[in-house]
Amino acid sequence: MLKSIYYWWGAILFLFMGNLHATTYYVDNEGGNNNNSGTTISAAWNNISKVNSSSFNSGDIISFKCGDRFTDATLMPNNDGLIFNSYGTGAKPVIDGHSTIECVDMSNRNNIIFNGLRFVNGFKGSSTDPSANVNLWYCNHITFESCNIDSSKGGHITKVGLYDGQGTYLTVRNCTLSDGQQTLSDPNQGNLGIYLDGTDNALMEYDTLLNNFSNIRVAFGTNDLGMANGLVVRYCVIKNGRYDNIDEDGSAGALYYYNLFEATNINVYLFTDGSGTYDAYATRNSSYFNNTFITHGSEASIHLNSKTGVNNGMVFKNNIFYSDNSSGYFLYEEVSGQMGTWTFNNNLYYMTSSCSHQWYRHGTYYSTLPQWQSLSFDANSFDCDPLFNNYSTRDLCLKTGSKGLNSGTSVGLTADILGTAVPSSNPDMGAIQHTSTTLPVELTSFTGNLVNNLILLAWNTATEIDNQGFEIQRNSGSSWDKIGFVDGKGNSITKNTYSFEDKNPVGYKIQYRLKQIDNSGNFKYSDIVTVTFIPETFSIGNYPNPFNPSTKIRYTIPEESMVNLVVYNVIGEKIDELKNEIQQSGTYEITWGGSNHPSGVYLLSLVESPANGSAKISKTIKMNLIK
Repeated sequence: MLKSIYYWWGAILFLFMGNLHATTYYVDNEGGNNNNSGTTISAAWNNISKVNSSSFNSGDIISFKCGDRFTDATLMPNNDGLIFNSYGTGAKPVIDGHSTIECVDMSNRNNIIFNGLRFVNGFKGSSTDPSANVNLWYCNHITFESCNIDSSKGGHITKVGLYDGQGTYLTVRNCTLSDGQQTLSDPNQGNLGIYLDGTDNALMEYDTLLNNFSNIRVAFGTNDLGMANGLVVRYCVIKNGRYDNIDEDGSAGALYYYNLFEATNINVYLFTDGSGTYDAYATRNSSYFNNTFITHGSEASIHLNSKTGVNNGMVFKNNIFYSDNSSGYFLYEEVSGQMGTWTFNNNLYYMTSSCSHQWYRHGTYYSTLPQWQSLSFDANSFDCDPLFNNYSTRDLCLKTGSKGLNSGTSVGLTADILGTAVPSSNPDMGAIQHTSTTLPVELTSFTGNLVNNLILLAWNTATEIDNQGFEIQRNSGSSWDKIGFVDGKGNSITKNTYSFEDKNPVGYKIQYRLKQIDNSGNFKYSDIVTVTFIPETFSIGNYPNPFNPSTKIRYTIPEESMVNLVVYNVIGEKIDELKNEIQQSGTYEITWGGSNHPSGVYLLSLVESPANGSAKISKTIKMNLIK
């Protein structure tokens, strides 16, 4: 442990010292030019190829412009100690593998940070090559903070959003890893969310993993890779894995705590197969504390299929297992004898309808908790409704009267998935600690309506305790962005009405949610409301104007149309065609860069051809580029 602390402090000091002489380089694929210095926003580079061909010092920052999409090359940093982040406003910069290359490929790199970026469509190699959006090999102290790692391509279980082979100290924090499952005819194939292939001391916290074939797969490699040691997964939402949420195929000492799991198939799958090229290692000494497991369908929350090796030292304490299908299982041991020494205690189990096979072990079915307890498991556990606040909306805080309250055993943890303090003895079961001050605002309604080309959001509260206020978040496509904040009333026992105007909505079907925050920093998200934005008028404009080197073009179409957006010079020559595609009604924004064009007046033409066959509408405006 002491050695680990020294290692971390050494890495932090290394980055800090490097930053004393750090340089920030800017990359803008709309207005940048690779002949620029890259050291100011107005002299930004243009693409990833320039980044890859440049040399940096430890602590240097490479910053990609928000709203841009980079598709020219795989990002392959040549130096250690670098930070990759974003600048400007708008959506996260996208590094797009366009289904032919990996977004990031690194070997033997150390102390790299990625912050506020989005990686999509990464793919390379044969069906057995572990290609990825992000591919790491023998890398140490790599951090992903507030990133999206989505939609990896390839349709095979070795294709993955984030792959880390033989690395150490990988941190994935406040990230989303999603949509890797692919639509395939073979239900047993699809892409993974994150694949830790012999990676030691990985940490995942505050992440959302969903809609991958396996959301997390651990050590499913060939015999030379070995086991993954010291994995910690905490405060994460892990759901809708096409096959499973956690595929544990050879980790040692993993710790999963205060996570929310939800699966239509399997939540935790323990698999080893000594045949072929797969490891014969089984999972050892992994612990699951204070998780909430929700399982739909006929599969099991915990499924063992260890054809070789024995899973030993597994510990499950303070968890809630909830199944809403009587065909399912809490635990299913497919191959007898592969469940070694296990500990179950202080757990709560509930099936919404009666079932004759809640547990299956060594060829025997156990239909009641007392039968299961006869095997010396779960002496202090319950088989009853956990009494969630609102299961249908996934408000999984426990109501007063739940047997899960104060029925856990101390496992040395200090805070739940919401950041609420956990008592040193007798914590609640599940992922959310119930206290009188947890999420004290009673939200009675939340609506969104289109009014005069803006979106009016309105909500009411019945009571408020210690309420700091509401952060308003909007999702116009792939990520949630803060667009405003409304102060709360602090403490109130009377009805309060709030509203917020989104004066610049972007998109067609726009989602909104509230993040209610109390003065201690605890927070809760509201239900999502979706507003279909159908503007009343056709319009186009740009800002700033005049501009240098780029301007944002904002246009509105009142109905589904073929949109042709073109930039001309003053003598009528076409300079750029920005759009030529069918778009739904709504408001859209796009950036046009003038770095490669001389100063002067440019004409921006928008032609809308409605899909219903009605007359075309067109408008041309002047844009003034001044250098």
